[in-house]
Amino acid sequence: MNNKFAFTAVLEPASTGFRAKIEELPDITTTGPKIAGIKKELLEKLATHQNISQDQIMLTISVRVEID
Repeated sequence: MNNKFAFTAVLEPASTGFRAKIEELPDITTTGPKIAGIKKELLEKLATHQNISQDQIMLTISVRVEID
């Protein structure tokens, strides 16, 4: 049984790498050049915001790009 809280990180290309937000909590955002660093920062912000440990979070990453 999975007792983790599920969130989705939405990443979009930006001039410096990626702009990211948590779909369920759009006020939690970050930017950065590498997905690994963005994921780490988002997990920290989520854990603080939800007052839970990072181990209790399941974060799915979705990268959105514009296709012509």
